Amino acid sequence: QVIGFYRQHGHQVRHIRCDAGSSENDQTAGTILQERHGVIMQPAAPGHQHQNPVEREVQTLIKGVSCLLHDQQSLGPTWWDYAVDSWVATANCRPHRNEWLNLPVSAYEIITGTAPDVARNFKFPFGCPVSAIPPRDREWKYAPSAEFGLAVGSSPHLNGGTLVFIPGKGIKPRERYDVTLLKVPVISNSGASPPPATPSPPTSTSPVQFSSGVTNPELNSD
Repeated sequence: QVIGFYRQHGHQVRHIRCDAGSSENDQTAGTILQERHGVIMQPAAPGHQHQNPVEREVQTLIKGVSCLLHDQQSLGPTWWDYAVDSWVATANCRPHRNEWLNLPVSAYEIITGTAPDVARNFKFPFGCPVSAIPPRDREWKYAPSAEFGLAVGSSPHLNGGTLVFIPGKGIKPRERYDVTLLKVPVISNSGASPPPATPSPPTSTSPVQFSSGVTNPELNSD
């Protein structure tokens, strides 16, 4: 699948750098990769893990996903897979700058040649509370009402949909398109809500932060 993904966008995988484990050094696997796809395995030398850049990426992924779940009050370790998908999608679309790039470019754009549509595919932070309207392309006995849920990522189909976990309706997230961010009051340790603070008028130099941690980019266009 990985080789096919790169080939789909006009790239040819020539080498795979990996650990020097028994499975990676398996002669049969190496022969199949070379004969079918023209790929040569390049295992790291013993004691030189830095030769395998995947080691650093895996450590960064584990720390990033752990931070996503550590900040959750309702989603536990069983949601690790969805947290990984959310973190990886965000990391791949984040612009990077190095000595080989004149302008910051994301890994997604380097491979596909198309800039990611952030406004369409990254609407809600992982685990934030939302209200979702069921699909309207079907007949309902009664008018559908909004349902409370938690956003756990964007649709893998890149169609602007949001994956929403709706409590009481199974453990599989549902794809929803009419989704609205909910502002949940902050509860102090004593159990009472703190008094509302007087909001300061927004300025062009300080972004407005919503309760879920989402920044409104339209207020900072200057």
